[in-house]
Amino acid sequence: MTDVFSAAPGFDSHRFLEMELPSQGNNRHTVRLYYNRLDPRQREEVRHSHLAVEIDMFGDDCYGTYVIGKKRYDICPGDIFILRSNEQHSIVDMKKGANCICTGIQFIPDFIWSPNSELENFSYMYEISVGTDTAFNHRISSDNEIGKRIRQEIEHIVTEFTVRSTGYGLMIKTRLISILVMMAREYKAANGLPDGFTIRAEKRRTIEQVMRYVDDHYAEPVTLESVAFDANMSPSYLSFLFKKLNGFTLWDYILSKRINCARQMLTATEDLILNISLECGFNSLTNFNRVFKRITGLSPKDYRKKAFHQEPLN
Repeated sequence: MTDVFSAAPGFDSHRFLEMELPSQGNNRHTVRLYYNRLDPRQREEVRHSHLAVEIDMFGDDCYGTYVIGKKRYDICPGDIFILRSNEQHSIVDMKKGANCICTGIQFIPDFIWSPNSELENFSYMYEISVGTDTAFNHRISSDNEIGKRIRQEIEHIVTEFTVRSTGYGLMIKTRLISILVMMAREYKAANGLPDGFTIRAEKRRTIEQVMRYVDDHYAEPVTLESVAFDANMSPSYLSFLFKKLNGFTLWDYILSKRINCARQMLTATEDLILNISLECGFNSLTNFNRVFKRITGLSPKDYRKKAFHQEPLN
């Protein structure tokens, strides 16, 4: 996959592809595929997080260190890592001489719990997507049989993304479900089955509608109280359900949409940062700068600067 990159030594390079998976009704389950060529060097530990679940596959020449939460993992060729929703992480070192390519897949947890996702009994996948187990092992080593099978599925997803033959969206969805089931089985084998929980489909459908509303109105003055009123729920119950299903709060989701809007405008336009912050729903430049740095690890100004040098922005 090295042909997708072109960057000067000392800089990483990256490529992103996105698509909406086929689904019933008005659901919008977007999956993101990305490639990062990681230049061999010691890196400043700039942690960031995102609401998406992320699955990373490291190539045949990858040796380094991955910091996820309070844990440090060695990166070896062929390793698979899963990052649960909202987990802080950073690649802090890539060994000299390596020509490492990392392939990743990102998706929002509603892909798992949506009433129309074909994963009606989703509780056994909870820990690998939005769980809170502090002993969770994010790494599946290359010599693990499950890891080899997951690697094959990711490679098939890459092919479907790039070739785009008839039905490729359904194939990507099917293979992603296969990966998640294998990871859940691996977790169960190592830790036992965690306590399950049940949230009725009608409640999940309401939360899904709330998320779609935010998708369309994030740049407006959206509040928990107004959304809860429209959903016919109390603010406290809406907050509970939303975080239980996603691993992040409704306000986190609103902010992530606004920051994603700002990211796109910072790299695609030359607009003033103040204008971008207002366009994306922030009413204070100070607040925008603070939230942007908390989520991305960079100030808006530095983010824009690194984009022009093709350094990794995620």
